[in-house]
Amino acid sequence: MNLRQILGMDLPVSSGGGLSWKRRHLARPPGAQGRARRPRSQERRTPKSPWALLMAVILAVQTLSCSPARRTLKPGDEAPAFNLKTLDGKEIRFPGDFSGRPVAIRFWADWCPFCLTEMSEIDPIVTELSGDGFTLLAVNAGQDEQTVRSFAKKVGFRYPALIDEEAATAREYGVRALPVTFFIRGDGRINAKLAGESRPQAFEKLARDLLKPGVGQ
Repeated sequence: MNLRQILGMDLPVSSGGGLSWKRRHLARPPGAQGRARRPRSQERRTPKSPWALLMAVILAVQTLSCSPARRTLKPGDEAPAFNLKTLDGKEIRFPGDFSGRPVAIRFWADWCPFCLTEMSEIDPIVTELSGDGFTLLAVNAGQDEQTVRSFAKKVGFRYPALIDEEAATAREYGVRALPVTFFIRGDGRINAKLAGESRPQAFEKLARDLLKPGVGQ
């Protein structure tokens, strides 16, 4: 469901870099020039513009994202458990399926400006490190299976893409922006977190840190 459907009306089209709304003026009837203005209490109240409603929706989303119930995970915290399905229908159970093995969990979406390039660039790194027991789970946050499938086909990455259509798992991890990757030790605790735009070298370093002797044991 898009914003038009949520709000139940057509949204104004913006141009340029920011939000814009063209004010509408009603033509004054003849002889209206110089007419005394009615007291404010008698003025007709005009309905709020669609942009005002849109901003209300945005503020509501921001309020929810800042809810105290959503913790901010940090290194040393236990990574929340989840069960999600891959595009081929296989159910992935974390941490049950990865006991004692290091895992990176990356949250993404197809509208994320950095995801297309980064998810392609880290693919060979993941393939190389998989021989040492490293796994990357690419969890799509809030999109349907067809969207996930189209993006995965476009990028061509080989690691599993998981579907979190309601973004419930993303909320459990306190995700507020995309992309973000959690690097999790074999004992199920977070070793590091990589948020926002990053170079593949940064991903590789944090992934290799998980494979160092004694980490997470």
